[in-house]
Amino acid sequence: MTIDADLQKRVLAILKPAVDASAHPAGGSAVVIDVASGDVLALASYPTYAYGATAEDFARLRSETRWLPLRFRAVSDAFPPGSTCKAITLVGGLSDGVIRPGDRIHCRGAFLPGRPTQFRCWIYNQYGITHDSELPEGQRGEDAIRNSRTPTRPPSPPPPRP
Repeated sequence: MTIDADLQKRVLAILKPAVDASAHPAGGSAVVIDVASGDVLALASYPTYAYGATAEDFARLRSETRWLPLRFRAVSDAFPPGSTCKAITLVGGLSDGVIRPGDRIHCRGAFLPGRPTQFRCWIYNQYGITHDSELPEGQRGEDAIRNSRTPTRPPSPPPPRP
């Protein structure tokens, strides 16, 4: 067992208020891994329940359909890799010289030029706008990471046209 009890408590203390502060809370999870060893240092899910729950508590928890407190999201739910892939891709592009620091990249709603129906941007699919709607000059690598959106963070409305 590699769980760090103190770190686990800190992660839970951060996770609960973060989920509660969300505009549309649906629960949350966090996993902290030591990248050098692969050890799992913390594994948290919220909401959770008291491990000393009675049979009556368990029946009530099992019938809860909004928060699903018996589901340990950190291991039972599947999530897209999201922004971790963006940082790895950026570092790879910089390392291989495909892009340079300061280069600007434009978002057209699809990844492959000439193939607009493959590898589409979810924001373009759902909202009909691209990142260029907000940043018409394009984005530098660090901008793309900072402005990154996963399906849980909808885009800002496009700025008014002059």
